[in-house]
Amino acid sequence: SAGDYFVIDMAGKYIYPGLIDMVSGYGVPEPAQPARGGGAEVLQSSAGAYNANDAIRSHYRAVEHFAPAADDSDAWRKLGFSAVLSHHADGIARGTSTLVTLGNHNANEAVVVADAAAHYSLDKGSSRQTVPVSLMGAVALLRQTYLDALWFAAHEQRPFVDESREGWIRAQSLPQVMTVDNWHQALTMHGVAQEFDTRYVIHAGTDAYQQAGKLAGTGASLIVPVNYPDAPDVADPFVADEVSFAELKHWELAPFNLRLLAEAGIEFAITSDGAGEDFWDNLRLAVANGLPEATAIAALTTVPAQILGVEDQLGDLQQGALANMLVTSGPL
Repeated sequence: SAGDYFVIDMAGKYIYPGLIDMVSGYGVPEPAQPARGGGAEVLQSSAGAYNANDAIRSHYRAVEHFAPAADDSDAWRKLGFSAVLSHHADGIARGTSTLVTLGNHNANEAVVVADAAAHYSLDKGSSRQTVPVSLMGAVALLRQTYLDALWFAAHEQRPFVDESREGWIRAQSLPQVMTVDNWHQALTMHGVAQEFDTRYVIHAGTDAYQQAGKLAGTGASLIVPVNYPDAPDVADPFVADEVSFAELKHWELAPFNLRLLAEAGIEFAITSDGAGEDFWDNLRLAVANGLPEATAIAALTTVPAQILGVEDQLGDLQQGALANMLVTSGPL
C-alpha cells in the first residue's frame, strides 16, 4: 500500500547493489599480538576444554563477540560496502565468521547470518605454544586436526570434551575460507582440501596470476585483494642491486592480476583488505589494465553473495532482497 513506502527521485543517478567484502574484522575484538619468540619451549596448551594446540580455535564464533562500531562502519560505507564478512583473524583454525550489514547500529538487526563461513590460515597467531614453527608444521597440524575430528565425530558418546573439535565438526557444512600468502600455498592447500573431501575458497594474493592456469584447474573460488606492491627503491645503486628481476616483474604485473585470473576463467570475489583508501584507485587500475567492468562489479556483489549462499538477500537489486544499495553520481 502507498503508506508502506516513500519515493526518492533518483533521476540521473546510478544504483548498484551494496558491495560485499568477504575479508574483515569489523565489530569483533582485535586479535591478540603473536607470542614473541625466545625463552623456553612451550609445549603445554592453555587449560581450557579446547584443542591440544592453541592455534586450533575452531570453537570461536565471531557472532558471540560482535558489536557494531559506528566509526568503522562509516569508513566501510564510504568505500561503497554495505555488508561484510567479519572474522577473528587469529590462529590456524579461526572458527566461524558472521555476515553483517553496516547500516544498523544494533547487533540483533545487523547480523544477516550468525555463522556464515569457517576460516583457516597457516599462521598460528597468538598461540604461546612453540609448535608449529614451519609451514610444513602448520599443514601437518591441519591434516592431523581433520583426522582427529573424523575420529571424534565417529563416537556418539564422546570420549572427552573438546569444544574446538565440536566447533570444527559443526562448521564443516559452511563455506571454508583458507587464507594463504602466495600461489604456492594456494595449490598446497587445495591438495589438503582434496585429501579430506572438502573445498576451500582461497583468500589469495596479488601473485595468483603467476599460476592462473593451475589455479583455474583446481576449480576453487578465490578472494583477491588489490593491494599492489610499492615500487622498489632503486635510487641508490647499491640498494638497486639487491632488487631481483622477479620483484621488478611482480611490481609491473600485479595490477594485471585480476584481468589474468578472469581470462583463466577463475571465479573470484574482490576484497578491499590491505588496500585501504587506495581501493578504488587500485581497482580502477585493474579495469584500465583489462579487467572487464561487469566482472569487477560481480566480484563485489553477486559472487560473494553466491559463495555465502545469500544471493536472495544481498548482492542483487531484486524483489525481497535487503534494501542495501550503493547510489553514485556516475558509473563506478
